[in-house]
Amino acid sequence: MKVLLIDPPGYQEDLNLGLVYLGTALKQAGCQVLILDLNNNKRQQEKRLRKALKTKPLVVGISVKLFTLKEVQKIIDVAKQFYPAAFYLAGGPHVTVCQGKVFREIPQLDALVVGEGERVLVRLCKQLEQKKRLLSGQGLFLKKDAHLPMKAYYEAELDLLPLPNYSIYEMNLVLRKKIAELLKNYPLITSRGCPYGCIYCSVGLVSGRKWRARSVESLIDELVIMKKKYSINQFRVLDDNFTQDKERIKQFCQGLIDKKLNLKWYCPNGVRADKIDLELARLMYQSGCYSVMVGIESGHPEVLKNVNKGTTLEVIAKGVRIFQEVGIKVGGFFIIGLPGSTFKRELKSIEFAQSLKLDSSFWSMLVPYPGTKLWIWLEERVKQKNAKMLRDFREGFHFGGVPPPIFETKNFSEAERKRAYIVSCLRNWKINLVKEPGETSQPSSLFGKFIKMVWRYDRRRLPVYFKELLFLRGPQFVFLKLKHQL
Repeated sequence: MKVLLIDPPGYQEDLNLGLVYLGTALKQAGCQVLILDLNNNKRQQEKRLRKALKTKPLVVGISVKLFTLKEVQKIIDVAKQFYPAAFYLAGGPHVTVCQGKVFREIPQLDALVVGEGERVLVRLCKQLEQKKRLLSGQGLFLKKDAHLPMKAYYEAELDLLPLPNYSIYEMNLVLRKKIAELLKNYPLITSRGCPYGCIYCSVGLVSGRKWRARSVESLIDELVIMKKKYSINQFRVLDDNFTQDKERIKQFCQGLIDKKLNLKWYCPNGVRADKIDLELARLMYQSGCYSVMVGIESGHPEVLKNVNKGTTLEVIAKGVRIFQEVGIKVGGFFIIGLPGSTFKRELKSIEFAQSLKLDSSFWSMLVPYPGTKLWIWLEERVKQKNAKMLRDFREGFHFGGVPPPIFETKNFSEAERKRAYIVSCLRNWKINLVKEPGETSQPSSLFGKFIKMVWRYDRRRLPVYFKELLFLRGPQFVFLKLKHQL
């Protein structure tokens, strides 16, 4: 049986590990599998899609994220017209969160996979091959049952899943080079799910509230195999909750040391600082970890309390100091516009971030995702006329500019939210003064624009900027393009 899996174009180029795991499970079950990657290679999309469909796959599956829906609609429309004989289905974060609504958004679909799909897809393919009657349930939902409540399926024993097989990608010249580059910095998933109830986060909806982990032995085996196969020199842990079980991570680090893999590694997705102790941090460093991102969210105690993160600023600061003490670089994730926040409170948050002496800090504008507690909170405030929706939530995320606020409240207007974002960029030297048509990029011109921006948004601290620019930072500040309303 032939199965075609499609990764649509998105804002961030990387390997779609969800599709890799799905494709590997199908291949192990005897299916012929091809992943059509339209994200890492956006060239000749329709031509490559038609070529893949000419192989006459029985099943065509596509991954749908919250911000790729429009691209998916175009792809399925072309595919269905060119090759209507296949069984078309969709899965991914958007499907798991929005469920039956997706049938209205993409009416050409025959079914949805809600939750994790390795076993679900294998079972479906066997039923189609044997021409058995299909029934909704256990993560698979047919179009005729779009009105029914859909329960997500989550894999209980992650060690039973096969190690990812990257040979199932469509390998043209562009992708071969791109995938080889991405695999050098190997993506590793050690667990799934998150038991915490942060009100803004959709991870619990997408991956489940029950935390499930792979064994240390399976992780070490994967790294040994992939180092030999792809000559990897470092890896990145992409878990949503890597440090949930501290003893497991200590064993993992000790395994890396004992095997003498000599791999550098880091945690770009954010770890919980309240799960860190000195022994763990030392083992992480000794085993090759050189950088972590910490999910801090807000540096104001009341705002942090509102998001139900289950920790305090004091605990976060302690965890950050422990990492710094052993020599691991630390970055922080922050969100502007959380419930209870105001412009003044965002300034306090920025001051807290600076007090931590982080190696990097990244600020994002709050995006309310459907199904989260934040979404419910916002709906209630809108009904009470204490908040106003400004635009669709899908417009709220993009790199290279000032993210437009999705909503505003009486205590924190749209203009103030934009200003808070710009001030966070200014104070962390992540700012760019967009080059106007015909303008030169001479340092004097950039410096002039920088001073104008400081004067407009943060003038009281102008002497501080001068001091840092001349004596501390020099000309090496980072540029972040602000393409919009500056």
